[in-house]
Amino acid sequence: MLINPSGSNQREINQSQQDFHRVQMLHNFHKFYFIGLVEPFQHVRQINKYIRRLRMPLVKQNCNGKIWVIINSDFDVTVVRDTKQQLTLFYAKCTSEDRLMLWEDIYQMAETIDSPWLIGGNFNVVLNVNEKIGGLPVQEVNHDNFKTCIQSCDLLKMKFKCSPFTWWNGRVGNDCIFERLDKVFLNQHMRN
Repeated sequence: MLINPSGSNQREINQSQQDFHRVQMLHNFHKFYFIGLVEPFQHVRQINKYIRRLRMPLVKQNCNGKIWVIINSDFDVTVVRDTKQQLTLFYAKCTSEDRLMLWEDIYQMAETIDSPWLIGGNFNVVLNVNEKIGGLPVQEVNHDNFKTCIQSCDLLKMKFKCSPFTWWNGRVGNDCIFERLDKVFLNQHMRN
C-alpha cells in the first residue's frame, strides 16, 4: 500500500489505496490487534498517515520498508530479527535459491521461539496443486522444501474467508493464471 518511488505505476498506487480502504473498513468492524502489510507500495514516509487513519498507535517496519506491522497499544511487540526479508512476518524472494535461505531462516528461528509466533507474507510458492489454476502444472519439487519447512517447524496454516487465490497474472482466457502465494502461519502458542 505504499508508493514505491523506484517503480510503482499509477495502477499499483490506486489499487494500493483501494486495498487500504478495505483494510480500514475491516479494522473498523473487527478491531484488529495488529495488521501486517506486505509490499504496501507506499513510501515509508506515509506510514504515520496510515496508523492515524487506523487509530493504532504502534508500527514496526523492516529495514527496507517492504513489511509493516501496525499494532494496537495492547500488544507489546519486540523485533526479534529485522532483515530485508523478515520482521516477524516474512517476505520471500522470487528465486528458489533465495527461498531456500528463507526456509532455513524460518527453521532456525522456530527452534528458538517458545512464545506466540505468526509468519505471513507472499512466499511466491504454492503448497499444492489446489493453490494454482492455469499455466504450467505444479511440480512437487517446487513446493517440497517449503512444505517440509512448515511441517518441521510445527506451523499451522491460518484459515481465511475470500478467494482461494491471492495473485493473478492480469491476463484472460488460456493465458490466465491464479495462485495462492500469500499465506499466514502460526505456532501452537499463537493459536492458543
